[in-house]
Amino acid sequence: MTQNPPLGYIASVPPNSVKEIFSDYRVADKSVMVVKNAIQTYINSFISPNGVNRRFLTSSTSPIGLQFVTELTYDEEMKTSPNLRKTYLARFFAENTGRLPSILLIDSGVEYVDAGISEITAVSMDKDGSWIGTVTQILKVNLAITVATLSEVDTDTLSSMILMLFGPLAAVVNN
Repeated sequence: MTQNPPLGYIASVPPNSVKEIFSDYRVADKSVMVVKNAIQTYINSFISPNGVNRRFLTSSTSPIGLQFVTELTYDEEMKTSPNLRKTYLARFFAENTGRLPSILLIDSGVEYVDAGISEITAVSMDKDGSWIGTVTQILKVNLAITVATLSEVDTDTLSSMILMLFGPLAAVVNN
């Protein structure tokens, strides 16, 4: 749905929900949010007891690393494993509020990457004579993944697990 501002330009109506934000293919202005959400979903797919990639983690991580989970429920599986610890996976400090152990996704800026000869990839005329164009923007989003726990051993274990998720296990999952 579009609205017509002055001078004949066409602007999209602002989204009304998070679902509309992520369904929109124009992500340049929300690139950090989209990247953080993708990274959070990827990490959660390993750390959640019901995550689709959890089996890769169980085959390559020590039992100590497997105690950090993002979902704790009161079903029979969790009652039989008293060592499991709720691990908070947050995209911003405010989402975490100091709960430990936690994994924080902190953005450190966005860099513009030259798209090549021209950023304009498609141009057409609408039925009413208005010009419609598609502009491609390539942005590099810099993220830092910070691990915080109550002990040095737990921090080492959790950070090593995160390194494994983005190193060897990323290659296995993507293949």
